[in-house]
Amino acid sequence: KTVNGIAASAFKGNTNIHSVVLPSTASNIGASAFEDCTNLESVTGGAVTSVGLRAFANSSIKEFNFEKTKIISDKAFYNCTNLTIDELSSLEKVGVSSLENVGLIQSVNSDNLKTIGKNAFKGSQIVSVNLPNLESVDSSAFENCTSLTTVSMPKLTKVSSNMFKNCSSL
Repeated sequence: KTVNGIAASAFKGNTNIHSVVLPSTASNIGASAFEDCTNLESVTGGAVTSVGLRAFANSSIKEFNFEKTKIISDKAFYNCTNLTIDELSSLEKVGVSSLENVGLIQSVNSDNLKTIGKNAFKGSQIVSVNLPNLESVDSSAFENCTSLTTVSMPKLTKVSSNMFKNCSSL
């Protein structure tokens, strides 16, 4: 039988799981699938295009394959302070608080990303943002991103409230 993804709450709260290797057919991580998995360090493999609501919230994940990820739902990686991301390049949607308080994000560089939700990257250690077609950013999206040094959003026509508040490296 083909595995297409991980169901909602499949491993929620499981403290015994340390790593998961997804088959190449896995494209979806369901809501709260790995929420509160405090010993989970990596989810590799697969071709995940969609990460559900609170999928990894409050987990200790360090590594995830974002290569094909288009949608990161609300609070999907909320408080994943150990997570390190080299580049987010396939994104189309970033939900509310989806990457809030995430560890290191080297680069967000996506031609397809049009909107960013409230608090999406708040408190994360994001370094560089290049979003040539971004049209809308909700409030506090990059608030407290003290490592943010480079921002390019040429189509953005409105800077929302607290969008870059406390971004001391800009």
